[in-house]
Amino acid sequence: MQGNGKRRLRTNLRGDTMVKPRIFKLGTLLVTQCVIFLTVSLVGAQQVPFFVIVHPDNDTEMMSRELISDIFLKKTTRWGADLSVELVDLKPESSIREAFSIEVHKRSTAEIVSYWSKQSAAGGQTPPLEVSGAEAVAFVRQTPGAIAYISTSSPFDGVKLVPLVIPPVVVKKVPPSYSDRALRFRIEGDVVLRLLVNEKGRVESVTVLEGLRYGLTEEAIRAVKKWRFEPATSGGIALSTEIDVTVTFGL
Repeated sequence: MQGNGKRRLRTNLRGDTMVKPRIFKLGTLLVTQCVIFLTVSLVGAQQVPFFVIVHPDNDTEMMSRELISDIFLKKTTRWGADLSVELVDLKPESSIREAFSIEVHKRSTAEIVSYWSKQSAAGGQTPPLEVSGAEAVAFVRQTPGAIAYISTSSPFDGVKLVPLVIPPVVVKKVPPSYSDRALRFRIEGDVVLRLLVNEKGRVESVTVLEGLRYGLTEEAIRAVKKWRFEPATSGGIALSTEIDVTVTFGL
């Protein structure tokens, strides 16, 4: 036991830590966004926001970075048993393509162009057709199974937006302490908290979903307020988002 009479406990970040979807009506379209879009700011001056778009009949509501990368590298080629993926890419000189490449592939546009050159030379997959943003929208609107990405400032009539949401990642985790009373009565269990993580990766507010007696809920809150995160992002933009975390107390 430590000198202040409190004992350090392990902390688990578990359960549902993905950003929870919420449906917003945007014009005549239903657009899936993430819960609590309180503040939005650019992450670095070189990042340009974009939207992933699909044909309006596509029932996909949200996509991970890994899946989108696999689709645009033609590693995933079907939406299901009956529908092939049809895609176009933006031209290499596009700043939107550079933002997409960095955010989704974790590689530059030049590296992706090199990847396709090697694939073609080896007799593998050929690169997608390269088009303008307006041409990408027209292609997706007219083609079942189509997917593309465009600037957030581009018109997107007749297509469906599918957010690419990367949830926040904890980078600094402070363990909670046992209160003296909880230690005396050997209280164990979970405290489930909903954190509002702002666009700077700091915990802005905490809501208790499930608590414990004898001060353990307060100890859990005190600890998670010191946690730091890489903020959630969508299209190169940092977002304030809510996540649920579980803090486990055990002796």
